[in-house]
Amino acid sequence: MAAKRKKSSKKNAPFFLKIALVIILIIFAVSQKDVISDTAQNVFLNDDKDSSLIKAGAFNIQVFGTTKAENSDVMNIISKIIRQYDIIAIQEIRDSSGTALPQLISLVNSDGSMYSYFVSERLGRTSSKEQYAYIYNTKTIDPISDPFTYPEPENTDPFHREPFIGSFKSSEGLFNATFVVIHTDPDEAKEEIDGLYQVAEYAKNVLPVDETVVIMGDYNADGRYFDENTYTPMKSKGYVWVIDNILDTTTGTTDCTYDRIVITGGNDFYTGDAGVHRFDTEYSLTDDFTKLVSDHYPVYAMFSKGMQDKTFDLFEIPKTAGDAIFGSDNESVLDESKNTANNSPDEDNFSNFNTGINIEVTSIDVISNEVEIKNSGQETVDIEGFVISSSKTKNSYVFPKNSYIQSRDTIKLISGVKTDKEGVFCWESINDVWDNSGDAAILYNTRGDVVDSIIS
Repeated sequence: MAAKRKKSSKKNAPFFLKIALVIILIIFAVSQKDVISDTAQNVFLNDDKDSSLIKAGAFNIQVFGTTKAENSDVMNIISKIIRQYDIIAIQEIRDSSGTALPQLISLVNSDGSMYSYFVSERLGRTSSKEQYAYIYNTKTIDPISDPFTYPEPENTDPFHREPFIGSFKSSEGLFNATFVVIHTDPDEAKEEIDGLYQVAEYAKNVLPVDETVVIMGDYNADGRYFDENTYTPMKSKGYVWVIDNILDTTTGTTDCTYDRIVITGGNDFYTGDAGVHRFDTEYSLTDDFTKLVSDHYPVYAMFSKGMQDKTFDLFEIPKTAGDAIFGSDNESVLDESKNTANNSPDEDNFSNFNTGINIEVTSIDVISNEVEIKNSGQETVDIEGFVISSSKTKNSYVFPKNSYIQSRDTIKLISGVKTDKEGVFCWESINDVWDNSGDAAILYNTRGDVVDSIIS
């Protein structure tokens, strides 16, 4: 007799239980959609961030106080914005209780980030006081000294809210800079922007080294408050405005470049990458919600950490400015008798320096990554701080100190490593600088005006 098979004691689960289990799993997945999406976005942002760069910015958060701090949705967006910066200068903090900023920092750090801050005293000539703050990532930025408000000369009062000055350095690498944050009074924007020149010159002496000075914030430098094309000492030789006049830094219906970043004292670390942070587009916000966050967008600039002592390689940063390469005999390059530019910030010198020159971008070869620039005029021209940019790749090169083109001479800008050949400047990048499918080279002066351009 054949042996009987023993029945399994494990019964099949009823069909309706299987259906119920599937429904539960679907509900759980939907409930976690935002968490999964946000986590994926954070992973993308972290992977996309170049560890050899410093992102610095300025953000007017429009009446940042207890009322805004009570809006959790708005605070979440602001905290996400801040986490994208190594250091960011905040303006328009209006909070007599002093609780809103610590609350924001706590929220920023709620994901494990390690940000800290310095905040100024309450500033202003009227009863409506404001504060500035530097918020920085302690993993990437170290303060060199405690920030302080600009000590206005005795018997003067050039600023409604005195600029807040702070020196910081990268936790690794050689980057160091003194930052100046300003929120000008719109009714006195022209006078205060002019006054920033003295602040910048003062800031150059804050650190006992040749350093970068970054003056950023809400300049109110547009519209009815300020004529972008007018003279100001802040447009003197050696001052580079990296936020272009065509950009809109406001979230409302206006189209104005109120917020600016100006770099002086050395462009050694500036990569040529700067712009407006459109957080509304990044986070798919409605116009109404965007205005709850602020009436301004942040502005930013990217800097190299200068990690030469930590296997840092400039070839990895295609947007960085290279060094000018001249012959060893500087006298053969610069004829002082023909040099019309000087360091005086007077209006006449500004006109002589930036008008009447005849600089042309004469050729571009996108395959060999070469651009030629010619001085067709009668005078030697100082092009320190001039910027040449690609319209396609957005790579930019800032001409360094002692960059001159003599009358009738042509200089060449190439990729690759340094050369001792006279009149040749190098991107110091092994990557393609220009778009091989077609590109345009645009040359800007220190005011951000287009000097010339050429299409390949």
